[in-house]
Amino acid sequence: MKRLLLLLCLWVAWVVRAQTDVPFAYDTLTQLVFPHAIIFEASVALPGAEVARAVLTIAPPVGAPLVVDMPRDVPFAFAKEYVVANYRWNIPSSLPLALGDTIAYTWQLVTVRDEVALVEGELVYQDERVPAWERVANDDQTLTLTAPQGIDGLDVARLHAALLPIYDRLAAETGARPALRWLLYSEQLPLGCNRDADGVAIVTYRFKADEITERCDEARINRLFADYRVEVFNGETAWLDAAMNTLVTTFYAPFWNDDAPPAWLRAATIQLYKPYPRYDQPDLLRQMLRVQHPLTLAQMATVPDDPQQRVLWQAQAESLLLYLMDKFGVPAALKTLREAGSVPFEAAFARLSGADASALLPSWQSWLYSARAAQAYGYSIYQPVTATPTATFTPSPTATASPLPPSPTATDDATATPRPTRTRIPPTATVTPLPPSGFTVRATPLPEPAVPVPLGITGDNAVLFAGGILGVVLLFLLGVWLWRRNR
Repeated sequence: MKRLLLLLCLWVAWVVRAQTDVPFAYDTLTQLVFPHAIIFEASVALPGAEVARAVLTIAPPVGAPLVVDMPRDVPFAFAKEYVVANYRWNIPSSLPLALGDTIAYTWQLVTVRDEVALVEGELVYQDERVPAWERVANDDQTLTLTAPQGIDGLDVARLHAALLPIYDRLAAETGARPALRWLLYSEQLPLGCNRDADGVAIVTYRFKADEITERCDEARINRLFADYRVEVFNGETAWLDAAMNTLVTTFYAPFWNDDAPPAWLRAATIQLYKPYPRYDQPDLLRQMLRVQHPLTLAQMATVPDDPQQRVLWQAQAESLLLYLMDKFGVPAALKTLREAGSVPFEAAFARLSGADASALLPSWQSWLYSARAAQAYGYSIYQPVTATPTATFTPSPTATASPLPPSPTATDDATATPRPTRTRIPPTATVTPLPPSGFTVRATPLPEPAVPVPLGITGDNAVLFAGGILGVVLLFLLGVWLWRRNR
């Protein structure tokens, strides 16, 4: 058995050596003519009479491999001391290649002495005008970002990391995982084909020492980009905000239609999934409501044209949704968001609360000035969901059309209404009746005065002190006697 394994290893080594250590020189070259062709070329440093075959195998990611046998299918090109095998593959329009796909190829160069050189390689199907591309995707390739490297302020990995939690949260909420592919360009790089002076779509590429210009296949470009959201990168903050809008609307598109839900609920839903803090928003909304009335549900159904009204509209929309989530629980409110596209909002609200929609605004206004509102504005859709008891809707007893609380004068510098302070009230004094016999007065003995301790050395301490002095004197006399004796 060991001898058989040894022979097998020697045979494999001989095959590998036969395919790699060949006694002739060769070279290969590939050139992508984006988006419609690829040029493959192999050169063998042997006279034409010594080259038997050159077999090229092209393996796209989909479809059957293409095998080209030269010179049977395509003749060689001969020079003085070498043979050139060149094949231009015009990519079939029916082949569904996508940006970023990998196309593998293999050259098999064979001499008349059955010497074989095997060359394997691959290229990425992408816009060759860009030196390097960066692509980031999640595990199932449903959220991908692709962009040229070197665009100022563009960090593809950071953008993807900001969008991925939103994608996963929406996927968990809706049960769907739609494919979202972004292809980002800069303003300096034209999208798709270049154009000549006459406006004709062209592609220019360099092959060896030659610069070649030919027509660009615009139809294929359009098909390629149809699967992507092709956008110009206009700064991280602006682009991320727009991308978050796209995420929410894409996930909720199966539940919503053109007429429902109303515009304010759409806008509030989009803001709900954005990971931005809202701690200052209740105070700003209260200040606005001190100088103007809240918008009615009819007014909230469309986006106002007036910029100032639009600020109030957005703030009120977000606050109304937070109120629904606080009042009836997050799962029930999110379910209403999905159902609001199939029925009018009034019907969805009645299904949620059991009350008429006319009671929503008064109850919301009372809630806005409560401590629960401040807590609700600190809620994040990305924090763990806790069980919420089923709530019953209680209309506000003071349903008025005027803003709460009313302000006697409208000022530009509105201040928050002072809140009442809580003063601790002492307990009510109680009178305890005396016992029938009254209090009995008893004499309390005075403590004995302490015996004064005289200053100085007394008692046993005096004896110890005298003994110590005597010992020191004796030691001194002994020392003097020894000193005189030694002299």
